[in-house]
Amino acid sequence: MITIVGGKFRGKKIQVPQGEEVRPTLNQTREAIFNILQNLVCFPDMVALDLYAGSGAMGLEALSRGVPQAFFVEKSSKVFKILQKNVRSLPIEKKQAIVICQFANRWLTQAVIEEALYLIFIDPPYQSQEYEEVLLRISEIPAILQNSILVVESSISDHVPLKNNLERIKSKQYGQTKLDFLVKC
Repeated sequence: MITIVGGKFRGKKIQVPQGEEVRPTLNQTREAIFNILQNLVCFPDMVALDLYAGSGAMGLEALSRGVPQAFFVEKSSKVFKILQKNVRSLPIEKKQAIVICQFANRWLTQAVIEEALYLIFIDPPYQSQEYEEVLLRISEIPAILQNSILVVESSISDHVPLKNNLERIKSKQYGQTKLDFLVKC
């Protein structure tokens, strides 16, 4: 179990799927991410998009800090069930948390989303080839407006390619984890 580290749901426990399939962002790293984000965004003005959601910790943390709506995209049906349970454990309205069982890039290709400033969490399996494809797709979606923020979590050995209109504004390293904060220009 991990916990939500800040906001109105602070201290709420989140169930984490067992096994190698999911690598949840540690509480300490999540707290560091949101400490950086609080200086970059106004949470109530954003829509969260938690790609590769796993337990949903990043999107739930965003909801806890005032994001009015979050989309959770998870490809594994087994992990999806735990994600749904975690979302249902919070006292929020159904429309605030949309949970989708699909591959992230396929969902981005098919989804019809409203124009908004998005806070996008991207954390595919380390050493995957998905970074480039997903970042390219995000850079091309007009509904993801300029000044949307992307938080890309990767292994320190992974290269996160910048695409078209994405600019790196900050990078941090926590142990073997690298965090890249990008803005859509």
